Amino acid sequence: MAGHPSLTRLLEKDAQDATALSGTHSDRIDWILVRGLRIDAAWSVSKGPSDHPFYAARLSLREVDPG
Repeated sequence: MAGHPSLTRLLEKDAQDATALSGTHSDRIDWILVRGLRIDAAWSVSKGPSDHPFYAARLSLREVDPG
C-alpha cells in the first residue's frame, strides 16, 4: 500500500520503485523495489485471468565510476 511506513522506509534508503515507471496507479499491491541496479524498462500487463496485473522490469548493473 502506497504510504505504508515499511515502504516509506525502503524508498528513503535509495530504493527505486520500478513499477512506478510502468505507468500504473499507486493503488497497486505489487511492487518491484530496486537498489544498486539500473532500471532499463518497466511494464505491466492487464489482469487477464489473474486477480492482479503482471509487473516486470528489465534491470542491469550500474557502471562503477573508478575515480
